[in-house]
Amino acid sequence: CLHFSLKNNWSLDEDSTVTRLRKFVEESGRLLGFKRVLLVSGGGHAKTRSCEIINRLAETGGLSNGSAEIHCVYNPFFPDEKDRQDELRSLKRKLESGLCSGIWLQIGSDLDRLEDGLRQLREVEQSTGVSVDLFGSIFVPSKQLLAQQRFRPWRGVFLSDEYLHDVEAARRTTLGALRIFRDHGVVPLVESPVTNERQLAAAESLLAEGLGDEASGEGRLKRRQRTALEEPSATGDPKKAPRACA
Repeated sequence: CLHFSLKNNWSLDEDSTVTRLRKFVEESGRLLGFKRVLLVSGGGHAKTRSCEIINRLAETGGLSNGSAEIHCVYNPFFPDEKDRQDELRSLKRKLESGLCSGIWLQIGSDLDRLEDGLRQLREVEQSTGVSVDLFGSIFVPSKQLLAQQRFRPWRGVFLSDEYLHDVEAARRTTLGALRIFRDHGVVPLVESPVTNERQLAAAESLLAEGLGDEASGEGRLKRRQRTALEEPSATGDPKKAPRACA
């Protein structure tokens, strides 16, 4: 899945940005064979304009046949209630455009907010009449990964102190998230590096425990490399790649 960052691809005006997005999504599908493009805001003024951009794209002809699908990020983990409601309103407007085919859930450790966010997302689907594919990001907890998140946290990722300081606690939280994903039909995506047999075994074990029989079917384990999440042509500097979208 390619990423398109509005912040890094903002043009002179809204219409020029829409043209750039349309070209990227259409060529990603027709020429490169990608099925999905994840639209991320990148913060700043683009964060508040992402809804306008996708709706403007719909108003000006949408996408041609053979284009990749546009997917968007939804973050139900904001600590502040106002931010969560703003995120939900933004999600609704994107679905109303008719161009958002999938939602990618941000990583977080508050399982109550995850459950509530998915419930509200389903309500938005019902109110808009739009059904989307759902993907949920998880980490495979390790001492190294938790240390990295403590000292170099990803933007828009909200993890509790207990999660960040205790591998077993982080694992329990992840298993809880996987069970919620299973109950809501969310496809899990492993964000941690999976580059060797040991890491693959750890990911498979975690998914099998969290999903039960759902994890054993062919193709259920979906893995993405860190570098694949930070396509330079779409997001710019990988070290500064945004992790959340309005």
